[in-house]
This record gives sequence, structure tokens and C-alpha cells, in this order.
Amino acid sequence: MKSSQEHISAGHNANDGNTLVLRLERNAKNLDQLRKKLCAYGCEPQTYDLFEQIESLKKGLESLSKSNTEILTILKNKKTVAKERVGAQLAEFNRLQMRVEEYMGLASTKYIPG
Repeated sequence: MKSSQEHISAGHNANDGNTLVLRLERNAKNLDQLRKKLCAYGCEPQTYDLFEQIESLKKGLESLSKSNTEILTILKNKKTVAKERVGAQLAEFNRLQMRVEEYMGLASTKYIPG
């Protein structure tokens, strides 16, 4: 499987802008899905540590959503964006997604139905 950076570099110059827009639009949808997962009942923090983690994750999702929107706006206005910036955006999404999945695993093991 190609990394985000390799995937971006593999595109043709004529389609680079369209490819990047599609990737970032998909990224925005994935961010929304992660946000919904964190708001699910099963992800409610049961300890203070988990509360701190979920707040950090929510802030990270918000920050990533904002930068994703900024980059998309630039691309849609036919301005150039450094491929490195898009690659960094996608890499940060991957890191945040792993943190959300790790949190969800911790939250589900701490939940004891009463």
C-alpha cells in the first residue's frame, strides 16, 4: 500500500489539483466519521485520563478539519499548494485516526455495564 506522500507524487501534473481535492474531500468525510465515533455512547470517558485524551482528540480533529478546509479552498480557487503541505495533512490525519482508534479500544475496555 502506498503512503500518502507516494500516492500524491504518483499523480500526473494535469490531474494533480483534482486528485488532491478528491483526497482532501474524502479526508474531510473521514474526519466527520471519526468525530461521530468519539461522540458515541461507548466512547464516553470513564476516567479522568480518558477524559483528557478525548478532549485532546476532539481538539486535534477540529484543528485538522480547519486546515483541511483551508487547503481545499486554496486548491478549489486554482491556487497552488505545496504537495508537502497536503502530504503532511494526510499524514497527520493518519496519526490522529490511530489515536482515535487507540482511545476507542481503551474506552471500551474501561466500560463496565452496571
